[in-house]
Amino acid sequence: YEKYVVMEEKNKKVVFHFLNTGNYSGAENVVVNIAQLVDRYEHVYVSPNGDINEVLKRNNISHVAIPKLSFFSFWHIISKYKPDIVHAHDFKASIIAGILSKKVTNYGGKLISQLHKNDARMRKISIVSVLFFLILKRFSKIIVVSQSVIDEYVFKYKLEKKTVVINNIVNLEKIERESLTLNAGSYDIIYLARISKEKNPLRFLNIIERVNERRPVKVVWVGDGSMLNVVKRTISLKKLDKVVQLLGFQSNPYPYIVASKISILTSKYEGFGLSALEAQLLGKPVVSTDVGGIRAIVTEDTGLLTNKDDEFVNEIIKLLDNQHYYLEKQINAKNRSKKINDISEYVKKINRIYAES
Repeated sequence: YEKYVVMEEKNKKVVFHFLNTGNYSGAENVVVNIAQLVDRYEHVYVSPNGDINEVLKRNNISHVAIPKLSFFSFWHIISKYKPDIVHAHDFKASIIAGILSKKVTNYGGKLISQLHKNDARMRKISIVSVLFFLILKRFSKIIVVSQSVIDEYVFKYKLEKKTVVINNIVNLEKIERESLTLNAGSYDIIYLARISKEKNPLRFLNIIERVNERRPVKVVWVGDGSMLNVVKRTISLKKLDKVVQLLGFQSNPYPYIVASKISILTSKYEGFGLSALEAQLLGKPVVSTDVGGIRAIVTEDTGLLTNKDDEFVNEIIKLLDNQHYYLEKQINAKNRSKKINDISEYVKKINRIYAES
């Protein structure tokens, strides 16, 4: 375990954020924003080592590195540091924290759960959905990133009693600054997503293959994940090697968003769709599957929501070939996302939840 030294004279309450992996994606981005913006509290990030290390170091956020998130590692960290607030992110962390809740409450600590996505296991009777149902009452508050997380839960009636919906935000000043740190070249399309089943990467490649048959495109793919080898083989089989550039994980993806014209998402489900908000804030129309919380971000005025591949292909080509159409959606994307991205209200809500916990 990597050491974290608690201040001898603690002027602020301490929040420990527990996460299941060392990846850096939507949920992890949210925690970094909370740590930077909600400054009435001291924040400590607890997770395995991984891509997140570089991000935490760059943003000066304390990190307790654990071998893996488990009942033992959670018990060990709580016993050693006794944080004022335990903020568990997503299902595994929440279930572990809920089951071991007395370890926290016995010394006066409080528990918060935050669900960042619509997990397919929560839509039906499953081990995860039932376990979460049984531990709901142990949290002082449950945060969800969109109403759809509540609506799609099989035990919705139980969840909505303890839940507050807080849409994610983006630190716009930060991403604009980081987007200028390098010249990333020029691309038609960016796909900013983990290479994993829930993001449906093979569907994305099918769409790109069809677009490229009608007009040549240049695509940049930022992300890594368990399906990387499958994706590489599919790119080769479809002869897209010169079309799709795989960059892997990038701790700063923003120069690549700026360098692209359109952002594409083909997710099977999304709790919020943070990458869509980031893309729109940087002036990029988004074409996405019509799922979850992303419906609150993308509209026909800013891009397109569709579950039909034909509509994906036609919209992408129209955006690339019709400059007036593109500029109109580009302006709308930026204006709409700025209205959604209310940082001051977000900070107020998190501060209120922490204070009440």
